[in-house]
Amino acid sequence: YPWALASFRAGLPVVFSRVADLPPEAADDAASYAGIGLGAHVGVPVLVSGEFLAVLGVAAMREERAWTDEFVVRMRLLAELFGSALARHAAEERARQATAHAAHAREQLAHLARVDAVGAMSAAIAHEINQPLMAIENYAHAGRRRLSGAGDVDHATDAWDTIGNTELRVDLAA
Repeated sequence: YPWALASFRAGLPVVFSRVADLPPEAADDAASYAGIGLGAHVGVPVLVSGEFLAVLGVAAMREERAWTDEFVVRMRLLAELFGSALARHAAEERARQATAHAAHAREQLAHLARVDAVGAMSAAIAHEINQPLMAIENYAHAGRRRLSGAGDVDHATDAWDTIGNTELRVDLAA
């Protein structure tokens, strides 16, 4: 039905009361209609956002039928209703998908925030642990230097006391 399809795509209805009423350029369509026993037909394009989507049609088989202008107008209104319903359904589906996508993005953002918080806490804990450990190491090196070099036992004892106090602070922090 190439002629009818071209008409529908152009937004035009195809209306005939008998196959013989079709224009000469619709000869292939007329032969197909006659072959299936179609006597009369009203076909109105269903458009969604101005694009051809489907055809709303009524046919009389094996007989001719005169279609009134009022009937064709009502068919057009019905096709517009179907087109509006389909457009609304498509818009609702897009909105549903957008809502689902936004929810997924919020979940990902919340996950990233949790990962960032855990990373910040890990860095803070590492700093709190490393600082006393580095102090212990520095005091131990100082004590070793004092014991090995000058032989000043009192200063070395002070360094070891400081190490003991630092270890105590690490234990209390835990």
